[in-house]
Amino acid sequence: MDDNARIYRARVVSLEAIDDDRNMLRRRLSILCNPPQNLNGLTTCLLKWTQIPQSRIEGLLGGMNLRCRVCISSRSGHSSY
Repeated sequence: MDDNARIYRARVVSLEAIDDDRNMLRRRLSILCNPPQNLNGLTTCLLKWTQIPQSRIEGLLGGMNLRCRVCISSRSGHSSY
């Protein structure tokens, strides 16, 4: 159907830079999806949580403010992220 409408090109911001860290956290936290049933289960969950490298968490969360600002200012256009 030709209605003389202009072709609309979707502008999507790529956030692939944080996907690796986010997926790592998701995999690590998936073991905690069921609430612990006793104190030993809670201890095990907390130990597994502490095994997540803090540098990965800091890298993911530390730059989030800047990433959000860049994505918002690009108005769904291209950004450096």
